[in-house]
Amino acid sequence: MKQRLLLTFLVGFIGVSLIGQTSIGIIGSATGGWTDDIDMIQDPVDTNLWTLDFDLQPDVDGNAELKFRADNDWALSWGGPSFPAGYAITDNGPNIPVRVPGMYKIHFNSATGVYYLEAGTAIGLIGDATPLGWGQDIDMFNDPTDPNKFTVTVPLKAAGCKFRLDNDWPFNWGGADFPTGTGELGSPDNISIPFEGEYLITFDSLTKEYTFEETNPYKTISIIGDGAIDWETDVEMTRNADRPSEWNLIYDLKMGPVKFRANGEWALNWGGTDFPSGIGVNGSSDNIPVDPAGKYYITFNTDDFSYSFDIIEDYTSISITGTASGDFSTFFAMDRVTPDGFDYKYRTNLVDGELIFVANEDTGINWGGPDFPSGIATRDGATVPVTEGEYIITFNYVTGAYNFKQIFEYGQVSLVGKNGPTGAWPATGDNGAQDTYLEKDANDGNLWTGKGLTLAEYAGASDDGVKFRAETAWDINWGDTTFPGGVGTQNGPNIQCTAGNYDVAFNSSTGEYLFSPVTSTKDVLKPSDIRIYPNPAQNLVNIEFDNTNIKGEVTINVIDAIGKVVLSEVQNINGSLTLNTSTLITGNYFVKINGKNLFVGKNLTIQK
Repeated sequence: MKQRLLLTFLVGFIGVSLIGQTSIGIIGSATGGWTDDIDMIQDPVDTNLWTLDFDLQPDVDGNAELKFRADNDWALSWGGPSFPAGYAITDNGPNIPVRVPGMYKIHFNSATGVYYLEAGTAIGLIGDATPLGWGQDIDMFNDPTDPNKFTVTVPLKAAGCKFRLDNDWPFNWGGADFPTGTGELGSPDNISIPFEGEYLITFDSLTKEYTFEETNPYKTISIIGDGAIDWETDVEMTRNADRPSEWNLIYDLKMGPVKFRANGEWALNWGGTDFPSGIGVNGSSDNIPVDPAGKYYITFNTDDFSYSFDIIEDYTSISITGTASGDFSTFFAMDRVTPDGFDYKYRTNLVDGELIFVANEDTGINWGGPDFPSGIATRDGATVPVTEGEYIITFNYVTGAYNFKQIFEYGQVSLVGKNGPTGAWPATGDNGAQDTYLEKDANDGNLWTGKGLTLAEYAGASDDGVKFRAETAWDINWGDTTFPGGVGTQNGPNIQCTAGNYDVAFNSSTGEYLFSPVTSTKDVLKPSDIRIYPNPAQNLVNIEFDNTNIKGEVTINVIDAIGKVVLSEVQNINGSLTLNTSTLITGNYFVKINGKNLFVGKNLTIQK
């Protein structure tokens, strides 16, 4: 399973730690009424965990809802819109709907707000996409008219999940397809959820066919009108993976009227009289008047139907300035990531202080934001509060997205895992006996390499795979499912390796890793050696090699998230390569370039 080591059961959602309260109870029409609480049982070890076995039934009017509350009082209560699991919130959260009456074991975490009504049915959903993570299944409900059909409606995060039988791993089904597919028994692939949201999920225990249908009514959002193309042609927007209710588009608009609409139909459409920003009105007869013509960054939010049209200017430079880098009269120019893009990057040492992003070294054109280390900057926004350290800073002046990724140099980085050279995960107190230590590059303290390492085959068990970690401790570790290369994230899943002998390169600053055959004589992971742009890309990708010794015929393979080669070409390197990606769909890919003395791996995102 794509499972993290040292996994904690419930993590960080909206909740309130129970300080000073002596009890938690359930109350509502499903519990016998809104007058008296049914007290839950507190876990003796983790006092934030509460459980109760209870038969939830509708009242005489057919209502079946409940809430959690503390000390039999409405001063502190929790509710949520989802069933049978979800994230409860305080401050007048909605009542939890009990859609299927019956006997449940009710779980509630008063620190995180995560709740779960366990029904004890045969088929369940498990994974880090669910509110319960890999620690516990969310039971699905049997269709009374079809004993093989199971359903559940539950909020999911953009992550992975699987189906399994009786809360155990001997019978589990994963798959590479979404939103529909056929589960494969014991598959190492998790079903990948691309967007956070609430989903109606079905699973057929006979055929193993599954579906994930998002309950959000907005399958697509587009602009339409004479200001775009015409009133017959939709220009589809792109959904923001981090903020699923937000849709955006960069587009050359003409002067003229436009509207937003959903699903390519007029049943849901929004117009307005305000430009360049406003609140769309569903079914309005008013069209949004675009004036002047130009290239715009367009956003639309399906939560509140707000929209904005921000005209895009081409600046000669983007810089950082502020007390964290010196003072507000000194500018440090950032590097443009792509010649025709809006993304900038800069690596530097900073002190405690404040920063803003500035165009053309003119503080009158600036962006800032109150959040650190990442956030969304706005024009003339608050200064970014910075903590001392060395950072790789990224900024997109169109979207406003910024990130300060702190760089640490470690004394030791090692490869560990059941499928690694030692054949076992490190045990507590073994003092690094099961770690395979990598060698630090003399010229780059973030680049680590290992030669001739033997890996075993990842077979899909929950403890299979390998990871990187620093200082022989689990406080800092990197993982990702992809192999032979990818970008490891902190506490990421185990790397699903293929058996063989490999040289490995790992960048502790970026998380990039690459396992190359021992016959290779060069691994390229340093940004100074290779550059892929644009990234994200649409139809064409440029690959530039700054090392003049890299030349000759190479094979380029583009591999999708499930390890399938979806594009393959043979080209000659002459300083750069151009790859036609027009046939690829939106998603994350791994680009592998093999030559006589070359093995290159880089991640690539396609966004259309």
